Amino acid sequence: MDKVCPNRTEIKETSMAWKEQLLKDNDKIPFRESDPDYGRAEFVICPVYKRGKLKDMYIYPAQQRDVHTFYHAVFTSSPLDFSFSSYDDLDEPKIWIHFWCKEHKSASFRLYVPVGSQYFEVHRLSNFSINFRRRV
Repeated sequence: MDKVCPNRTEIKETSMAWKEQLLKDNDKIPFRESDPDYGRAEFVICPVYKRGKLKDMYIYPAQQRDVHTFYHAVFTSSPLDFSFSSYDDLDEPKIWIHFWCKEHKSASFRLYVPVGSQYFEVHRLSNFSINFRRRV
């Protein structure tokens, strides 16, 4: 069964198969910051809570061409919170819409990537952080 977040309006109902990639600590996920047809890249982030604790995090690429992978972080020991930020003199990533994700039954949001960023990396310490960077 293919998992596709129902709020991804740019994905048409086709036979496109989505692959799940589990995120581990220090994973670096490259992406194209902008596309002439789709504009600036976005990510749909769906945090899933169970009994008030963060259990899963789903990250879906949006506004990106030829992307068939979504990212899934599973937490065995629940982090206290999650955050996202940027480094290398980039602007901060911006949330532009909040919505209720029916598939994950959670309050989710769409995140614009900073201009000039080329990848994000994941850190799992006492919190779960997504850091946007550019290659140096």
